[in-house]
Amino acid sequence: MSSWVSDLRRGSPLHWVTATAEPAFSLFKPVRHGKPVDLGHLPSNVDDPETLWWRHERVHRSALRDWSAAYAVVAPERDEVEARWLADPPPTAAAFAEAAEIEARWHAALLAELGERDTRPRWLRAAWRRYDDQARAGARHHRVHAWSTAEPGRQDADLTGS
Repeated sequence: MSSWVSDLRRGSPLHWVTATAEPAFSLFKPVRHGKPVDLGHLPSNVDDPETLWWRHERVHRSALRDWSAAYAVVAPERDEVEARWLADPPPTAAAFAEAAEIEARWHAALLAELGERDTRPRWLRAAWRRYDDQARAGARHHRVHAWSTAEPGRQDADLTGS
């Protein structure tokens, strides 16, 4: 799952992807046709901190506890970074590396801001608790195997279609 926007106005198309499940708490990173970048292991339904998707999912699941408060923490920096990148798109690998650092800061800031607060209805908290438990249980009992053209067990951001 990912959000994707293509800018076809330039001489060479530039694509912007989150590579995460939730665009409001993600950064759109530039991806260029034919220039893959290693994004690490492919995600599964098992919580795996080695994957981009699961590292970001911690931000997303923290934000779900109090969307308005979380949005106030994340949105200003997200908007500033995306505006800077739109004005001068960085290399893809550099954008993904910077995004990883920023999203790790966001996660820490959300944990500090929200504490134990959870504004969701009880039934929704219970549902997400089950999802979290399933993902953690899978992490204890399964090893993740993935395939990629770059290297066994790795994924790339590549738009070549190969």
